[in-house]
Amino acid sequence: MNIGYHMPSLDTIYAQRTIYYGYKNAFEDLGHNFYTYTSGDDLENFLQKNFIDIFITASHFYYQKI
Repeated sequence: MNIGYHMPSLDTIYAQRTIYYGYKNAFEDLGHNFYTYTSGDDLENFLQKNFIDIFITASHFYYQKI
């Protein structure tokens, strides 16, 4: 199964990074493909390229930064 995870920045030092790596490690340990969608990616290309079955996103304040 292909899992997509929305993580605006992989450089964050906050709890979102810990949560992200928890999901990533768990899904990969179960044998699934895990793809990360970041703020630098084009969503349409990301979805067409990776054939995502489950897309996980969360509420975060990164997109509100100026």
